[in-house]
Amino acid sequence: MAPRSKRKHVSLSTEDQARLLRLMEEIDGRATELARIVIRNLRLSPTWPIAQYTMQSQQQKSGDLSLFEVTFTDGSKACYDEEASVCCEGPCPC
Repeated sequence: MAPRSKRKHVSLSTEDQARLLRLMEEIDGRATELARIVIRNLRLSPTWPIAQYTMQSQQQKSGDLSLFEVTFTDGSKACYDEEASVCCEGPCPC
């Protein structure tokens, strides 16, 4: 990746800034909800808040594969594998 100073930067309109903020808040809320469901089913007690989450969507021969992985501030991880309809402790895939 190019150094930050050499990458293209664009200022957003006030309207776009507000919309992006609302979308980021919605995404964060949905990710938190996903994490709560996964840890409830796994009976985990991680240290909140969420430090990082990732979603992966890949085209496979059998269809789309979607994975949701969450990392908590204590370093613990949990994963939801949509294709297999399972969740597991630790990194994705299950």
